[in-house]
Amino acid sequence: MNSIVRSRLFKWLMIAMAMLPAVMYGILGQFSRMLPGDDYGRMYWALTLGPWENVLNRRSLWGGSYSRYFIHGFIAPYDTFAVSVLPIVNIILLILGLSWLGMQVLNCLHVKRNKLALSVSFASIAAAASIHGQYVPEAFYWFSGSGPYFLPVILFMVFLAAASFVAQKLQSGKMLTAFAIAGAGICFVLAGFSEMHLAFQFSASLLLLLALGIAVEHTLRWKVIALLGAGIFGALCSLVVYVTAEGLHVRAAYLEEFPYSNPIRDLPELAVQSLFDVYGLVTHHETMAGFILL
Repeated sequence: MNSIVRSRLFKWLMIAMAMLPAVMYGILGQFSRMLPGDDYGRMYWALTLGPWENVLNRRSLWGGSYSRYFIHGFIAPYDTFAVSVLPIVNIILLILGLSWLGMQVLNCLHVKRNKLALSVSFASIAAAASIHGQYVPEAFYWFSGSGPYFLPVILFMVFLAAASFVAQKLQSGKMLTAFAIAGAGICFVLAGFSEMHLAFQFSASLLLLLALGIAVEHTLRWKVIALLGAGIFGALCSLVVYVTAEGLHVRAAYLEEFPYSNPIRDLPELAVQSLFDVYGLVTHHETMAGFILL
């Protein structure tokens, strides 16, 4: 009996220690405040227009993203409270999503014992590493940066965990079709947070589809192709929504009035600059430390 109690205490101690860095980031996030410019402007328009009108307004004036502006319309009435609570929500969703994804991986590896402790511990460490590996003030604590760039990545991890769970448990072809349709809708919504996330989500889904289509056993292969293929279709539909936004032309005309270069016009210069930026990230100690941990 004592050995059982000690084993359980050790597992909970391991989980608690693994979660400490993520808890620290969550506590620091309670001091987040709205910054001049983007934060106040977006919250003002969201509060004035509401969710749907806010989306239409941004699509006509600036760009094609839609999901984040729809969410802004719901959280705007909470004012600064939404800014300070978003880091906590992000951390909780990230740990839950990665824990669920870890459980599915352990199931595939036929691990029988301590799956919950292992998945939650690794998820907590990975969550802290992913936060630490970014430029934290811009990507995690800044309201206008966290919403379009960090939150959809977290939700995409949850989608992958759900897809893995469905692929392992589901037997009916009709139910798989229903889940694939739902997955396409979810991926369409996630891709609508930002153009950058759309590029990441599409690339990650395509690479996963190719890798898992080769690696997994035959009984799972058609389920993986159906679910990830539906996610890719949802991302492509989102791309259509992006490129048909009137605000893209307005935004391009606005940027041409400024002295800095236009990336649409200066792609060769942008490619060279990207190489220098990659070198700068590789030599940034905090970024590399977080990436290695992750």
